[in-house]
Amino acid sequence: MLEIRRGTAAEFDKIIDFIDFVFSKDYEPHDFINMYPNLYRRTDESMHNMVNLWDGDELRGSVIVYPRYLSVGGKTLSVYGIGNVSCHPRFRGKGYMTMLMNYINEEAKKNGVQLMNLGGRRDRYNHFGFEIAGNCYQMHLERDFVLKALPGYDGGKYTFEKFGYDDRDIVDRLHKIYLSKPAHYEYDYDDFFLRLVIPCDGAYPLAVRDKNKKLIGYLAVCPERERDIDIREICLEDDDLTDDVLISFIIKNDYYPDFKFSEAQLPYVQKIIDLGGDVVFRGNGMWEVFDWKNTIDALLSYKASYSVLKKGTLVFDIENSGRYAVSYDGEKVSVTETTADADFELSALKAIRALLGSTPSIFLGLNKDEKRSELVRSWLPLPLTWFGTERV
Repeated sequence: MLEIRRGTAAEFDKIIDFIDFVFSKDYEPHDFINMYPNLYRRTDESMHNMVNLWDGDELRGSVIVYPRYLSVGGKTLSVYGIGNVSCHPRFRGKGYMTMLMNYINEEAKKNGVQLMNLGGRRDRYNHFGFEIAGNCYQMHLERDFVLKALPGYDGGKYTFEKFGYDDRDIVDRLHKIYLSKPAHYEYDYDDFFLRLVIPCDGAYPLAVRDKNKKLIGYLAVCPERERDIDIREICLEDDDLTDDVLISFIIKNDYYPDFKFSEAQLPYVQKIIDLGGDVVFRGNGMWEVFDWKNTIDALLSYKASYSVLKKGTLVFDIENSGRYAVSYDGEKVSVTETTADADFELSALKAIRALLGSTPSIFLGLNKDEKRSELVRSWLPLPLTWFGTERV
């Protein structure tokens, strides 16, 4: 008899062995504990995040549903991160994955979850309400460019030191810096630290100290092929130091780094962009939105805190959600349900790409309506950025 239920610590080995087997069968060898130490732990709390489909005593499918809260400009959004979507190879085609994904969608709605995200094939997950969205700036920097542009600079102002889980004073201090940022997830000690490491890839965090040995922030880095390194996250007490810290790190290490920046970080990386190559603006995941009213309100209010927005009102009619008048008066964002004529009528999937994706104008089909175009260019896309440190 088929049953969907949450996992327990007693089922840890069976669940982990199952997802390792499924993904190793389809892709390269997988070791989920070493790939995602923040997600898979031998505790009831961790295993409760695993939604599993059982046929008697045999596992047939499994999905992780990782709950968290995203704090954006003082407003909080409930988010489910979805991962390890897996079905036993010999039992595919029976609709088991559809059963699991539909179960998760219904549970999310029941629990008041506002957003869900995952990584995967668009043609597969469109069926369950997910669409390409989120946005970030991405660039690669050649160390040689920096050395030529800044001859004689030795990067000596800052030091970078590895730290571990048991360095509690360091982790506690850096955790507080992270939580002080206007956009952050509300992690506890374990979830904050473990997301920074990936044992199988050699990813690790570095504490950043200034010339006075004061702890001022951290980098989460992952060495890649040859001398390339992915700077997965940078978090500093003073964002104005971002450029200088990154330049110091590059000069002190023989690396050619890749970066991802949120829109809110752009003012602090002007030197890096000037020294580097092209900057790409792109989507960075797949998202599903259950609560457009509060999502728009939180994200647009956050955007207004760091950029100048045009004043005005736009009305969005979103399939299966409602019709919302979104206004900005120069000080405050408001999102209210309305019966006014819609400026844009959007399907559920198109709304995700139009409001949260990297190319809103394409999906809104703007004509030469100057007023609407100006508001769209000013407000959209909403600043929803997902960094690899979040893992799901």
